[in-house]
Amino acid sequence: MKVTRKKTVMLIALAVVIAVFAFAENLIFEGWSFWGGVQAVAKGNTVTLNGRVNTGGYVTEYLSPNIKGKTVTLEIRNAGNSRFSEGRLMKITVNKNDRLVRPANIPNLVNGEYIPSNVTRVEFTLPNDFDGKLGFVFYQADLKDLNITATYR
Repeated sequence: MKVTRKKTVMLIALAVVIAVFAFAENLIFEGWSFWGGVQAVAKGNTVTLNGRVNTGGYVTEYLSPNIKGKTVTLEIRNAGNSRFSEGRLMKITVNKNDRLVRPANIPNLVNGEYIPSNVTRVEFTLPNDFDGKLGFVFYQADLKDLNITATYR
């Protein structure tokens, strides 16, 4: 009896995870711009970043404003190959005024702005006044095949 209940609970949990990911849409990185020494190779919703930067980034101003209010998820892989000053992975900005985004799942940002370099998953909601601009800013970093995959729901 206990084995059957455990299997049922596991199947329900698996169904919930599949349902959450089944409704996620890819946030396409192709067509974004890079600056300040960052080099980027994008393929669909995944980008690989390289470069030694003092201040640099990866940005677009051309996302649809219709995704305002959506939750973006970034899966960050291979950060261990890169070097980040003071453990600052990157900060996320939105809109033409480069407003700082505070991810829901990261309560303590480095220096009040930067996602810690040991984080592998970032979740944030685009603001209701989202104008299509989204950017990632790196500060004093040596990026070596930093891989980011993005979805939204």
